[in-house]
Amino acid sequence: MYTAIHILSMVIAVLFNTYYGYKLGLSKPKAALSSAFSLALLYMLMLVLAWVESGFKNFGAQNMVRTYAFAPLVFVVVCAVFKISYRKVSDLHAIWPMLLHGISHLACIREGCCGGFTYRNGTALCNIANAMTGTNVLPNQLLESVAALIIAAVMFLIAYKKKFDLNGRLFYVMIIVYGVNRFFWEFLRDNDKIIVFGDFQSAVKGSIGLSNLSFYCIAMILVGVVFLVAFHISDRKKAKAEEKNAA
Repeated sequence: MYTAIHILSMVIAVLFNTYYGYKLGLSKPKAALSSAFSLALLYMLMLVLAWVESGFKNFGAQNMVRTYAFAPLVFVVVCAVFKISYRKVSDLHAIWPMLLHGISHLACIREGCCGGFTYRNGTALCNIANAMTGTNVLPNQLLESVAALIIAAVMFLIAYKKKFDLNGRLFYVMIIVYGVNRFFWEFLRDNDKIIVFGDFQSAVKGSIGLSNLSFYCIAMILVGVVFLVAFHISDRKKAKAEEKNAA
């Protein structure tokens, strides 16, 4: 079931992008093929990055959060293969990663992985977790999935409001928003921490700190900011040049 949900999320992401890419001005075949191609490249990149993280010992992963900061490099390949402008490719990738994550992460609930901290009885957080799930484990998988789907919906509404006449910025807005969002959730996840801030033994069974994915989140935010600033500067220069030529 775990693998089936992941495959289903990929199929849904490509189908959605076929429609969304068409709205952006691409033909449906090109939108579908370029989306499937970029998804495959990002998936392979995810496997390589996770392999490197393990010291080349373990090959395999199911979390594409690692790849989003490197996606602009993948976009170059997609542009070259499918003859699509860089900004168009950027906009094409602004929604489906959150749709993919929002659906695929639900598989973790059934599998029991990627969960939040186990809270000690008698604490407020334990009471909250119990009210939500009947256990003292925070259901991070569900909360992260809902948050990702909300981000996907907001990005789509932005595109819709602009009548899908975008300027290449939407992907970078998305990774900034998601980077901040996921950075927060990583503090609540029961995973290995690279930097440990402390143990709250009176409330939490585990250590509070920064995990490996926290640093990918920081990278996402930085990449998003850099590209938005670069696009802003480029557009201002272009506008000034056009004004000068018109004068």
